[in-house]
Amino acid sequence: MAANDAEKVMSMVWSKIIGEVRRMREEKYTLERIGLTLGVSKPTVQRWLEGEAGGEKTAFIDIIRYTNALKLNLGGIIDDTAASPAPSLSKNTKNGENTLRAENTRLSADLLEAQRELLQAKSKLIEAQDKMLQLEKEKAELSANARRGGAVSFPDLPPIHLHRR
Repeated sequence: MAANDAEKVMSMVWSKIIGEVRRMREEKYTLERIGLTLGVSKPTVQRWLEGEAGGEKTAFIDIIRYTNALKLNLGGIIDDTAASPAPSLSKNTKNGENTLRAENTRLSADLLEAQRELLQAKSKLIEAQDKMLQLEKEKAELSANARRGGAVSFPDLPPIHLHRR
């Protein structure tokens, strides 16, 4: 794919991303919520909507992350915007180009799936860390209550009062 074709594809992908961000805004999503969805700050979303940032300045890995978060089909966008082969190309060259395009689409889909799995794993890790912190807090509270001779309680059970005999 020539440099101009790559720029054309990036421009088209970016316009799809911004279109989706604008749609979310029209549906009354806050800038903060959109930013959380995409993993960017509220001011970044504001700059994008004002046309001050993004587009050709955006790294490809970020484009993948945004299309993944917005559930946009990057491979489909690339296929839709791919330039037609020049009429002078031989049939073999056209077949090779189609094979490369198909492989590129497959690899883009694989990359998106890997990115999605990574984000899911990160989310599960954060949930596990939150649960571990909660359990450590509960353990500290139980230890403190036991040292004071007070009631020991578990979140889903009634309190147990310790009596000395």
